[in-house]
Amino acid sequence: MKAYFKTDKTERINRIGSSIKRIIDNWEKFVIIEDPESGYFIQFAFLKDVYKILMDIPLIELSDELISDLKRILHTDLAVDSVTGEPVSIQKTFTQHEVKRVSKLADEIFTDVFCLTKDYNLLIEIIS
Repeated sequence: MKAYFKTDKTERINRIGSSIKRIIDNWEKFVIIEDPESGYFIQFAFLKDVYKILMDIPLIELSDELISDLKRILHTDLAVDSVTGEPVSIQKTFTQHEVKRVSKLADEIFTDVFCLTKDYNLLIEIIS
């Protein structure tokens, strides 16, 4: 399922949250939240074995400054490829009960770190 939204902050946070809740409740594979104009995106997966939400921000197209800001905000380090050892993304896990916190954090990353306007467009894709 893919849906495109032009909404205000509150509605965006609610839509992000409902998408994350859907992957938890329906055990979907993952959801991608993207601003199609900038190309910035954040992926979420539900780790069924440990009941955690995984926030994953691939390093593709991210500057060193953005990577540094994300590491500082999320209090985490880079995730590396298990085969090559190369950094591939920034990852952070949350409990399944932190959907609202994760949704607000995702929106803050888009507006405060990626410096998108407060009315940025939202593309949500849920992968089954």
